[in-house]
Amino acid sequence: MLSRNSAGQSLVPKRNILSKLTQRGLTILSLLLLTFFLTACVGDGGGRLSVTSRSHDDATLKSGFQSGYYAWDEDASRLTFVLFDGPRETPQQVAVVRVFWLPRAGYTPVERSSTNATIHYLILAGDARLEAGVYSGAGFVFNYDKPGQHALRAGVWDSNLRLGQHTQGFRDRLGLAELRGRFTAVRDDQGVAADLERLDQQAKFLLGAPLLDHSASN
Repeated sequence: MLSRNSAGQSLVPKRNILSKLTQRGLTILSLLLLTFFLTACVGDGGGRLSVTSRSHDDATLKSGFQSGYYAWDEDASRLTFVLFDGPRETPQQVAVVRVFWLPRAGYTPVERSSTNATIHYLILAGDARLEAGVYSGAGFVFNYDKPGQHALRAGVWDSNLRLGQHTQGFRDRLGLAELRGRFTAVRDDQGVAADLERLDQQAKFLLGAPLLDHSASN
């Protein structure tokens, strides 16, 4: 029952006001916690990929990438992913995936011969990371989220990779191989550009040539 003041105006009980304020506060707190939880789950991206030999039945290399980043060129509709196994500056393995056209669910026919991306899989071995090999080729990449947002999920399959550049002491355990798996990448355009420059310089030092053929992206 509402009470009235001396002027005859109805007064809202204080407990109702407090209840509404409490409910509003809990709603805001829940949204903040949900945002924090989703951001924490994404972190720096990453995922699990496997490189399976098509030449040797028992040869499979499984990699847990702790971080993944992507750059989005909206004008050219091109995606560049860089995934790291180990610290970003001193990784043990790196996968660079450059997507040159984006498939559309329900519109793009997918065949085993379909490719829309180039792949460079760099493996650094030895205590000083002075032994290196690069498996390169093409594959099919499907993005599950719209490019441009903070985090983007994608999958890669039906790829064909072969060992290209390598140091003299690097052992090829895979031959013809396939890269497959799903991953998440966080958008970092400037960081990805710096990563590619650093990896090119590292490849020049170890292998005598840059990691990527940049003429293919022009």
